[in-house]
Amino acid sequence: MSERRQHPRVPIKLDASVYIAQSEVLTVQLSNLSPGGLMFDVNKALKEQLLNHPREGHDLILDPIVVQIEFVLESDTPMHMRCRLSHLCRTAQDRFEFGFQFIELSAEVEQWLDSFIAKNTGPVKGFD
Repeated sequence: MSERRQHPRVPIKLDASVYIAQSEVLTVQLSNLSPGGLMFDVNKALKEQLLNHPREGHDLILDPIVVQIEFVLESDTPMHMRCRLSHLCRTAQDRFEFGFQFIELSAEVEQWLDSFIAKNTGPVKGFD
């Protein structure tokens, strides 16, 4: 089975804030992080809140969901980034996996992410 991912993923359990409107913030727990994006798992109620933003019934292909996400890594500095929904999968009766691709992040945040991911990934087994 071949790997389709462009970037190494780091498994992580880290709280993050997802800003879906100026006054609406959802708290999620990240499950993995990569140089290109992040993933988290939510229940059906949070899935509905994410998918119904900015307006109910919008086309996810022509009008992708873009959110602001914030979390704190080891640096104790908040990481802010704009992200676009790139993956959605039902993982259980009431659980959904959301993958978001980074579309806008500062050079400083990119450097912190690269450093964190490099520290937390090792050589791929079987390719030594």
